[in-house]
Amino acid sequence: MQVTPITTRVFLEREPLFDFILEHIDKVPENSVLVVTSKIAALTEGRVVLALRKEDKDALIQSESE
Repeated sequence: MQVTPITTRVFLEREPLFDFILEHIDKVPENSVLVVTSKIAALTEGRVVLALRKEDKDALIQSESE
């Protein structure tokens, strides 16, 4: 198995994922697997929470891990 990382610009919240992929990848070779991180998937779906205080961040992490 060969893993080839692709360097991209910063992904913006609610940006169309398909357009972003096409911007950075010209062609995916046959029999290849393209992996998208869960962070990028969450950003494209708008699943983002702003936690300004450490207590809020800790509580959010705790609630998501249950």
